[in-house]
Amino acid sequence: MQNRKPKAKSVAQQHKQVQPRNTKMAKLITLLRRKEGATIEQIARALGWQRHTVHGVISATVRKRLGIKVTGTIGEGQTKTYRIVKAG
Repeated sequence: MQNRKPKAKSVAQQHKQVQPRNTKMAKLITLLRRKEGATIEQIARALGWQRHTVHGVISATVRKRLGIKVTGTIGEGQTKTYRIVKAG
């Protein structure tokens, strides 16, 4: 049998792999990674979601399904700010 070389990827395929996905989940994670974090209101406004949806996605998807550690701290005016905690 001949040893076949794997097909070279087209430039379009290579470019597609390098580009981050521009999804609502990616935007949510970007907001949570900020040094100052994000409030429920900020996330809801940025993504066009309802407040209860933001709570559910942070709890069920980000924390449980993706296994990302998210903390919530209550600041001035009883506003809760969520942020992703770096491992280590």
